[in-house]
Amino acid sequence: MYASQTPVQKKKTSFPSSIGSGGVIQRDVGFEVEVKNWRTWSPIDLKMLPVAVRRKNYGFRYPHESKEVLLKGDKYQLTADLPTDQSVPEFVTDPEPETPEGLKSTMDTFKRIENVVNILEREYRADGDKLPTVECLRQEGQVVREDAIFDTKGEVPDFHAQANVGLKISKIPDLLNRSGELPPSNSMNERLTRIKSVNTPPARLEMESMKNAHDKARLALDKFFGKHGDEMIFDQPSPELIGLVTLMVNYIECPMINFHTYTKGMFPVMARTDFASIYELLPDEEQQFFQQDDGLYFMRIFELVDFDPSFRCPHFMQEQFFTKGVRRENLHAPIQDLDHLSRELWIRNIPLGVDALTTKNYPGPDFQKEDLNTMGSWEGMFDKIGPQKQSVPIFELRRLQYTNNTEELGKIAHDVFLTIMALNNES
Repeated sequence: MYASQTPVQKKKTSFPSSIGSGGVIQRDVGFEVEVKNWRTWSPIDLKMLPVAVRRKNYGFRYPHESKEVLLKGDKYQLTADLPTDQSVPEFVTDPEPETPEGLKSTMDTFKRIENVVNILEREYRADGDKLPTVECLRQEGQVVREDAIFDTKGEVPDFHAQANVGLKISKIPDLLNRSGELPPSNSMNERLTRIKSVNTPPARLEMESMKNAHDKARLALDKFFGKHGDEMIFDQPSPELIGLVTLMVNYIECPMINFHTYTKGMFPVMARTDFASIYELLPDEEQQFFQQDDGLYFMRIFELVDFDPSFRCPHFMQEQFFTKGVRRENLHAPIQDLDHLSRELWIRNIPLGVDALTTKNYPGPDFQKEDLNTMGSWEGMFDKIGPQKQSVPIFELRRLQYTNNTEELGKIAHDVFLTIMALNNES
């Protein structure tokens, strides 16, 4: 459902010079601000904005594309998406009340995003003009979107290098390994010092987990194929199966390392496409084999994984996935256990088409959506990469590095996308 269209009257005002001049549109609902191509202004039809958008969201969308690009929540985000034609992105914000305070709030928003716009622009030249990073990568046919998020919470502002990317499932081990090698910045070390008060183990343990996940997954698969090889019509695991098992090993181990936090913060490399949909990218013969016995064969792989001995117990697979419960993003919210979700339940259901970590599928009677946050929230959504438009799952790369230097953040975000491009280009 979309809001009804109302008469438009344009008012002039001034905005930061780095994103051009422009105006504010007056509507019955308040002020609506638009930017086209980050430098010029263009009206946006209000009917293209959902009724349910939250105040102070903003993002880019393409005017000839049906999908809006807006982040819902209390964090600011800029998003650039692939167009379906040669159109340029428009910038949209939520309406503000038609009052001096509302106009001031709108202006404050634009002052805040000025640095983000600078972050997303790179010194690429085309006909003598600067091009945004995402536009350059779009011309390469490689990357789908780039996000820069400002976290408005916490005692000290942290700028997060974060990205949503499409990646071949076979390249997951490389992604985890390279993410685990990122050196922490000085400001990240300061943050780790601050969060020790809530007993959060150092981030280096998560990095070690990411780097070791592939070795553990490959060893478990070798053991499994050694035990069940005569039952299969294929003699070795596909690169896609190795990638999926590697990611799941990391998912199982990360909560045990960093359990005292909110769910979304547990996984530095987080799947936005749900695992059941990722499973469908495996070769058909592998899919059919691991669906046997209600997913029992699939779970047997993970019974052979050499998880850290300090985490193990006699009923490891039957334990709750989040043994210590999950604290939501609101630091004052109570810890809410995710009852009934054992590691075994999560693993066995994936070949059967159900990812219990996806919001709509979680079976717990006392389930609160905030507990799972955005894990798997895009369900079966895929990105298309390369000239063949190959379907690949979407990953959210979180907590790559913390810095309060916007220039450093821009470099990190850009380097991440060059890494993803390189991985997707590899055979």
